[in-house]
Amino acid sequence: MREPKNHKTLKKGVLGISECYAKSYSIGEKKVFMDIRTHSLIVGEVAKRIKGNFNKKVRDKFLRKGIELIASLHDIGKINPKFQEKIRGREILIEPPHNEVSQAALEEFDIAISEILGKHHGIPLRSVNNGCAEIYGGAEWQELRLKFLGELKKYFSQELPDIESGIQSNILAGIVTVSDWIGSGVEYDDIGKYVDNIDDLVVNAGFIKPEITKNLNFEDIFGFSPNEIQKKVIYEKHDCDICVIEAPMGIGKTEAALY
Repeated sequence: MREPKNHKTLKKGVLGISECYAKSYSIGEKKVFMDIRTHSLIVGEVAKRIKGNFNKKVRDKFLRKGIELIASLHDIGKINPKFQEKIRGREILIEPPHNEVSQAALEEFDIAISEILGKHHGIPLRSVNNGCAEIYGGAEWQELRLKFLGELKKYFSQELPDIESGIQSNILAGIVTVSDWIGSGVEYDDIGKYVDNIDDLVVNAGFIKPEITKNLNFEDIFGFSPNEIQKKVIYEKHDCDICVIEAPMGIGKTEAALY
């Protein structure tokens, strides 16, 4: 993060990736900026930690590869001249939403992934312009966005994964959104400081991998012995996979179901 000498000045033409900002913060009386590279890598690293909290079955089915890359791409749409002017304090009359630009930038490569990027602040857009559209900065800015895509692929050693179902798409979209939330919540001067604390930040946000203690009986878990209804549900054999318990409130249906 840094404080530019003149943050309202945007030079003509296409900026370099390191000159593109993603976030701005006020620290005391000073306004500082986080560049797009730093923010993207932080969010990708957060997604990596969140992925580790899922059990192996879920990871193998829905999160085999690519979640870190997808999460890191969420704000690639901020690489556009309108956003860069606005974040520097200039008044912009017409500015495309950055999630729209993110969706447009990736649409020609993978529609499913582009829609995940498009809905990291809500629902995906039904239609977007071509990534090279003038409203997004034209072909030169799209080229810069694709250059950044290549950089992120190299950093995470990943390619864009195949999205095989709507369920997988929704899971990935959820992880991207939450990773962005966690990755935007604390300000550090450089990514090194942030990476050192990412595990704690993910845990503090409530994403804790459960520790399972096996072979506990009902009383070990709940602190009291099961009543007759609970014993019937727990210990008797049933010829079905689903058991419906109908009983008055307070009888212990929840404990029976959880056990």
